Amino acid sequence: MHLNPVPPFSFGPTALPVGANAEGYVAATEPDATRAGAPPDDLRWWLQLAPTLEWTWARTYASTAPHWYVVLGRTPGLTVDDYVRVGRTIRTFGEPGVFHSSTNLYLYTGDRGLKFWCMWSHEPQDGEATLVNLATTERSYGDRRAIDLSRVRRLRLSMPLPD
Repeated sequence: MHLNPVPPFSFGPTALPVGANAEGYVAATEPDATRAGAPPDDLRWWLQLAPTLEWTWARTYASTAPHWYVVLGRTPGLTVDDYVRVGRTIRTFGEPGVFHSSTNLYLYTGDRGLKFWCMWSHEPQDGEATLVNLATTERSYGDRRAIDLSRVRRLRLSMPLPD
């Protein structure tokens, strides 16, 4: 029997990912310039909202890939538009990573202790973000050298340009 641990939110509500400057911009691989990304305010919005949500412990993966999730229709306080917004935020400010042989984008907290991600199809669409995952960064599940850059280009949305 697994206990349902509480997500260890220890970062402050204004924490930005490592590498972000005061405006929230993060260095990234070159995205398709025609696909506008989320503004820095959305990054701040998510990092303030995430600790207030009721995260569900993923019992099925408790021993192999421990994490929590919020899901559309079962998590109070999140609308369809909120899931689209956080999905776009992860696709804009997230960093490439690997889960076994699968490349995805992961949004790290400022202290890099936690990461968020969504699951995407081959050609990602905003409406696919109906579940957001959260895990600590204590474990890794693949070699970062195995990142599929063509997958990153499909996932990545353009960084907003400073005024």
